[in-house]
Order: sequence, then C-alpha cells, then structure tokens
Amino acid sequence: MVPMQTDLYEHLSKFDSSPILFVGSGFSRRYLGLEDWFHLLAKFSEEIGQNINYYVSSSNGSLPAAASLLAMDYHNTWWNEDKYSNARERYSDACKVTSSALKIEIARYIKEISETSPTDETLQHELELLQKSCIDGIITTNWDLMLERLFPEYKVFIGQEGAIFNNFQGVGEIFKIHGCCSDPNSQILTEEDYNSFDSKYPYLTSKLLTFFVEHPVIFIGYSLSDTNIVDILRSIGQCLSGDSLEKLRDRIIVIDWKPEEEPTFSDGTIKIGETTVPIKTIRTNSFIPVFSALASIKRRFPANVLRELKEYVFDLVRTNDPKGNLLVADIDSTNTHENLEVVFGVGAITKYHETGYKGLNRYDLCRDLIFDNGRFDPGHVLSVTMPDFPPASYFPVFKYLREAGRIMEDGRINTEELCDKVIRRAAYTQRNFNNPGAVRNVITRMPEFEHGLTEFYEAHGFTQVLAHSSKQDLTPADAKNLKSIIRLHFDEHVKNGKLLTPLAKIICLYDWLDYRYAIEFDQ
Repeated sequence: MVPMQTDLYEHLSKFDSSPILFVGSGFSRRYLGLEDWFHLLAKFSEEIGQNINYYVSSSNGSLPAAASLLAMDYHNTWWNEDKYSNARERYSDACKVTSSALKIEIARYIKEISETSPTDETLQHELELLQKSCIDGIITTNWDLMLERLFPEYKVFIGQEGAIFNNFQGVGEIFKIHGCCSDPNSQILTEEDYNSFDSKYPYLTSKLLTFFVEHPVIFIGYSLSDTNIVDILRSIGQCLSGDSLEKLRDRIIVIDWKPEEEPTFSDGTIKIGETTVPIKTIRTNSFIPVFSALASIKRRFPANVLRELKEYVFDLVRTNDPKGNLLVADIDSTNTHENLEVVFGVGAITKYHETGYKGLNRYDLCRDLIFDNGRFDPGHVLSVTMPDFPPASYFPVFKYLREAGRIMEDGRINTEELCDKVIRRAAYTQRNFNNPGAVRNVITRMPEFEHGLTEFYEAHGFTQVLAHSSKQDLTPADAKNLKSIIRLHFDEHVKNGKLLTPLAKIICLYDWLDYRYAIEFDQ
C-alpha cells in the first residue's frame, strides 16, 4: 500500500458523509478511448469533407463557436445526402434545432463506444475497485454511459434542469450537467448551448455549493486548467469569503495525473483571477491507490438502498400517508440478520408518528431550517414539539407557521390552539434579536459593518457576524446569504449535540427574515 492511499483513506474517514465524484472527459478517454472535444469535432468535420481548423479559425479559436459553424454545415449535409437517409427516417422527429443533426450523430457514436470495455488488465482492475468505492454520488460533464454501467442502481438526472428542479436525495445519484447521449438535444455542444447553460449557471452553482459544503468532492478526469473545473471553482469562490474558502480546503480534492511521479497527497491551490482557491491535490501515476482508498471506506447501507430509504421512508413520515409498502431486503447479499450492523424497521407508523415529534429538540429544528432536510410535519412541530421547549430558549417558529398555513396574506397569524411559547415568539420583531451595544462603536472598529452582511462577513469572519449582524438593518434580500454563511459554520457551534445560543439566535433571525418579514412588510 502506497502512503498516498493511506493518507487519502484517513483524510476521507474524517467526514460524516461519503465523497462525491466530479468526473471529466479524461475519465472517458482513459476507459473508453473517446476523443477529447477538439478531436471529436474533427472526426465529424471529416465526415462532411471539412477540416476542423477551418471552423476553429473561423471562430477565432472558440470551440463552442466552431461547433456551431460545424452544426450548420452538418445540418445541410445530413438532411440532403443519401448516406443519412436511414438516420433521417429514424431520428427526424428529434431534430428540433439546427444543431440536432450533429448532436444525434455524435450521440449515436458515443452510445456505441459506451458499450465497450477496456481490455487492459490494469484498467479493468481500476474499474472493479471503482465499482466497490464508497461514494454518495457523481457529477459529470461527460455524455457517455459508462458511469451508468458502473453504477446501474444510481438514479440519473440529465442536464441543468435535472440537477436544479428535481427532488434529489444527495446519495445514489448521477448528475449529467452537460447532458447525455441518451438525449441528444440535451448535450451542451454549441455556442448557443453554452450561452443558455451560462445564463442558468447561478442556479446550478447554488446546488453544487450544497455538495461542497456537505461532502468531500473529488475531481477526476480534469486538468487543473480545464475550463469546467475553473468555472465551477470560480463560482464557488465568488460565493465564499477567504475564511470559508479555507474551510473547503479539505473538501476539494483534485486528482492530477502525473505518469512520471510517485503518488502523493498534499495541500495545493488553484489561482482563478484574483481568487486563490485552496485544495487538496493527488498527484498519481495510477488510479489503483485512489480507488482502493475509496473502496476501503465503510458504509452501513449501499448508496442505492440509502437513497430509497431517504426518498420513501422520510416521505412516509412527513406525510403520514402510507400509500404503499417499502421492503428492503438482501442488502449487499447479506442473507442472515446476524451479519447486519443496522436494522431499519418500519411498521405501525401511525401509532408512533406523533410520539416521535416529542423527541425533537432545538438542534433538530435549526438544522432543518438551515439545511432543508428534516421534512417535519409543521403542525406536529407546533403542537407536539415546541410546547416542551424551555421558555427562554431561542427556536425557529415562522418556517413552521408559514408551512402550516397559519400566516395569512395580510400578515396576521392564526394562533388558535398554539401554546403560549409559540404565541409569544410569533409576535417577535427584529428588535427581539438585537444584541445590546452601540452600533457606532461597531462601525468605528469595523467600517465594513455599514457595507452589508456579505462584506462584513468577508472582512471579519463568522464570529463577528454572530456578535453584530443582528444590529444591521437586514432585509429578506440578505436572508439567502445569511443562510449560506450559517451553513458553512453550523457544526462549529454544536457542543455535545446541543446548539450554542449565539448561533440559535442568529438562526431565529434568519427564520424571521425569510418566513415572516417578507409577508409582514412586503404587501
């Protein structure tokens, strides 16, 4: 075992969540022999009797623009030449835009290549190890079907819309953000495709940031100068301050293929414009130690089973509507209960449904508010959970009041049958969250205070945000940034399973801003 394998395994074992793989074109080149983007365009240029350099020079070196020019010529050839008659008969209904013909033929070619497997024994061994790896999910810019073959139980989301709008569980999933050969028109190929992709990029970035905050993310198949990795890290860097970026160092792991070097695992950086993004770097001449480390991580449930449990069981608990039965058996071919470390039972759920809400505490509600992962029934939270909370504690109420339909359009709150603790907190205004102290003194010491939440956080860090952000004149426009900042630092302010009061207080401020303020004042 090489030292890098041990170092990587020990590093990944520190996290509560398993890694996400971010897979680039180098992966398909290694295991399928697929061309890179330039040579793929060159192949299809030759099909219509053109040289790829004609298109590249005509577009001043821009490959997306070159692809647009090629797509136009390919469109004319595909619709008129006899050699494409069978393809026209079969796929003409799929031709929606000028680039469709080229995308269809590229997709057909990639589908065929996707059915092949490497004959080299080393590559075969690498893929066998990868299949055994403990990973929570995969994000890829590749169009081929190799990842689906390696992880057939994973759910696949295609395109930006698939990543943005679907209810993903964060485990057992493949996100093909540049489209897939199974849906030719989804492939991001031309200049027009990239313009459309870029226009929606902020929404995708918000989804990706969740992965970066909650998982270690391993980039494989990209060079450090690849525009895909640079654009993603630039977007992440624009969302975070220097201190927060440093906290992501352990979570961003880039594999740098170095065939002449011995494997190493070390700290590194990527310079993107004026921003330096800290990362972990794996330099390696073999993927065997990398995939061996991933395969050594222990998971109690297979990813696909864990995804089903999250998707179905939690939905059942949330809705209290048992529409069907979920039976999960034969986990990883385990045939006897003696071999199981975890037994997950679902039964008589209606009987115990409300009783379970008495076990929730302030930590659970605050985490649900910030990470959107509790899926609690708001009525039960208000009527069963909150009456048992200490009278003087800070806990969020407005999210659950809104979701229970108790906040009216005119801002009034229906407090019927609610306990006194909830009724008192439902009357809170921003003054209830203000820390005592002179604002002028804060401005004198930290002038960024007057420039808004984000600039104040970037200049002085989260400790000062905890101490002073409640004195700022925050509005619902600040709520999203405040939530993102809290996400990054949430676990730092939990002690012995309990949420520390300063964080609970600022979370309640966010609750008021996002779920109460807008309704009360933005009529």
